[in-house]
Amino acid sequence: MKTFFKEILRTLTYRSVFLLSLPMLMLMLAAPSCEKSDEPDPTALKAPVLTAGETTNSSLEVRWEAVERAAHYEWEFNGTSGETTNHSFFASDLTPSTSYTLRVRACPAAENKSQLPSEWSEITLTTGERRLEDVLSIKILHISDIGVQVESSSTQTEETYYLRISPADQVDGRSNEEIRAADRAFFEEEARTLGFTLSEYLDLRLDKGTTVTTSGALSPNSAYCVYGYGMRNDGTVTSNLVRKSFRTLSNETPQIAITLGTIESTSVEASFAPQDGDIEYAALLRPAAAYLELGDEECLKKLVEELVKEGIDGTLLLKGDATRTFDMLTPDTEYLLFAFGYDAESQQAFTSLSRKVFKSAREFSELTVEITVEDITPETAQVAFIPSDKNATYFYSVEPAHQFEGLTDEEFIARAVANAKASGLLSFYLTSGDEAYRQDLYPDMDYVAFAFGFEYGSMQVTTGLFRNEFRSGHLDVPELGIDIKVSNLTSDTATVTFTPTNDEAYYFSYVAPSAEFAGLDDDAMIEKALSLPGYALAFVDCGTLDFDAELSPGTEYTAIAFGYEHDMPTTKPFTLTFTSPEWEDPSQLFKISHSNLTSDSADIHVIPADKQMRYFSDLKLSSDYEGLTEEEITRKMIDEAWYISLYIHYGILDEPFSGLQADTEYTYFIFGYDSDTGTRTTPVSSYRIRTAAQ
Repeated sequence: MKTFFKEILRTLTYRSVFLLSLPMLMLMLAAPSCEKSDEPDPTALKAPVLTAGETTNSSLEVRWEAVERAAHYEWEFNGTSGETTNHSFFASDLTPSTSYTLRVRACPAAENKSQLPSEWSEITLTTGERRLEDVLSIKILHISDIGVQVESSSTQTEETYYLRISPADQVDGRSNEEIRAADRAFFEEEARTLGFTLSEYLDLRLDKGTTVTTSGALSPNSAYCVYGYGMRNDGTVTSNLVRKSFRTLSNETPQIAITLGTIESTSVEASFAPQDGDIEYAALLRPAAAYLELGDEECLKKLVEELVKEGIDGTLLLKGDATRTFDMLTPDTEYLLFAFGYDAESQQAFTSLSRKVFKSAREFSELTVEITVEDITPETAQVAFIPSDKNATYFYSVEPAHQFEGLTDEEFIARAVANAKASGLLSFYLTSGDEAYRQDLYPDMDYVAFAFGFEYGSMQVTTGLFRNEFRSGHLDVPELGIDIKVSNLTSDTATVTFTPTNDEAYYFSYVAPSAEFAGLDDDAMIEKALSLPGYALAFVDCGTLDFDAELSPGTEYTAIAFGYEHDMPTTKPFTLTFTSPEWEDPSQLFKISHSNLTSDSADIHVIPADKQMRYFSDLKLSSDYEGLTEEEITRKMIDEAWYISLYIHYGILDEPFSGLQADTEYTYFIFGYDSDTGTRTTPVSSYRIRTAAQ
């Protein structure tokens, strides 16, 4: 500025400066530098105001008004980011009952140097619960005076759920959250009482896929509710709760008996037999859904109101034994038949209510399936399924006939579908076109090859049942007797010799405490033997067999053997009972010995008095355990076990040890141990050895 002033003085006279330019100089001195920009500093855009749009169990929407001068909007959501010119954000395929946070900011156009992006706006939304109605259906199959049969079916075959039948007064008026909280408290208390973890307990209580639940201890003419919701075995609730109400029937002898005749898809024939043949009575048919939850008194009141409104007269009433056909039914739908004495003049009911629930038949397609069974042997048969429509889908299988004994065709189909769903292999049983294959069988057993139309998408049965019953061939098995002898009997071991009369015949053999077979007949004894621990095909052999049995002292044992061919018993059981001598020293819990002792190794041998007892054992430096109490020894050994199950044994044990120090004393400690509780069950026994010098 000083340089600028000197230049002015050089070009102007003092007077000129003083008289003419002083005001101008003052202005120039006060003016800003010409190097500074005249443009204002950039300003940030306004932040968008976020509002929640529609939120479902798997999607969410967020909206905002347009921000002035915004060219686009940047967003951040669930670990991803992007930009949009829209004034909304939508996300789908989300997890139910989960909170998500969205951040959005307004951004100017790239060429707009006067504007900056806005501050981030943020909103957190939570997806809704997955509604159980989306995956689970609850259907009441049958109601009696003391029981109900309910079918629960989930399309999510790997998801577990809880189902309960409860008196209505225990759930009515309570929210879903209150019901689930009460259930959780009950589960935890029951698990503690039974000695289970919550997970172990829920594994027993939760269902999966399609399940038919029957309760037979209900009270007559009482209101109940069946409800269910998704739950994992850790107690996590995975869905909303769905419930269905019903009422059990009265157990009083009806004054008007109702008997169902032929049930078609659109009609039903019913017979009525009043105790008093002179009374007039009304016989009505109604869809079951609106009446199942009503008691007899409520139901009767509702029906009378309907009769009054419809204006029934005496000509429409029945008298004495009568049969009536009701038509215009909807296929595959539950209905209720009602009958009660009714005075048309006074418009009053004068008897108790009789009711009968049924389901109309399905409306079937014209598909038929021919089933042939040929070349039947004891172990196989050639089975063929030939549908009339090669493009139609149908269910087919061959099963033991006893699984479906006594069932109606409808019950037969329902059980077949339920079993397939429960196994998670429903699609395996569905096909189209011709099917022919060799079916594996058990000898001398009744089978049924069956098929019925089935649409996988709608999960609907489309035909009646087609079946072909047959019996597998007889298996000629060799005659067989088995002699059993015991030798070398001690308190803890014995040699049991099984000698068959036919060396080419296969037989099963086993030795177990006699208590396992107490009170059992021959068939039950065989079934028990095949279910005992350790059973495998190794116990099926032919020819003479010497079996070295491990015994507990002073215990009665049964040696059992029976013919066994093609996975089935072929003879009665042959048995021999014997008792092991008492232990030489009753106070001695373990017999301990050693062999192959070197400078760095040894083999330890253990024979416990109780062959069923679990015990903990290991070889330790004696110096490390000198002077310790039994409790201290127990705790130190368990703490030093790097994987505790490796140190727990039962029965006779031959245990090699290596990597030992030369000329050093070691002690083998052993004691009974309960791995479930982590506690010692016997005193600590010990056995000392000294390794050889180097």
